[in-house]
Amino acid sequence: MNTRHALTPIVTFILAFASALAATGCSESADWYPEGSAVVQSAYETTATDKQCIVTVAITNTGKSKIWQSTISIAVQTTLREYRATIASETNILPGGTVYASASIPYIDGTETLAPTGGGATGGSPARITGEFYE
Repeated sequence: MNTRHALTPIVTFILAFASALAATGCSESADWYPEGSAVVQSAYETTATDKQCIVTVAITNTGKSKIWQSTISIAVQTTLREYRATIASETNILPGGTVYASASIPYIDGTETLAPTGGGATGGSPARITGEFYE
């Protein structure tokens, strides 16, 4: 028997098996890429030192893999201006889990206050999420 003819079915089987494994064995990147959502939980003023706003967000892992780091951008509307800040969290979040993170935003002018509830922000809060990144 010719060696070439004997190896042809084996090579064909190996190629077919490798193709099937590649087609079914690899999942979409969406299956493992971290996914999450952030929601403003509270925004309040304090004058413990200088007048400032404390914003707390709930960060929830909505994906199938662990979130290692979260970066949430927020905006807060006062009676005089809008402030922007970033909350960076290195707290690990398992799928389905939620963590809370806060930012302190000092005011430029001590006479300004948070905008009235519903002042153009969603959910009736003067604070809103403007961007989210998860890794």
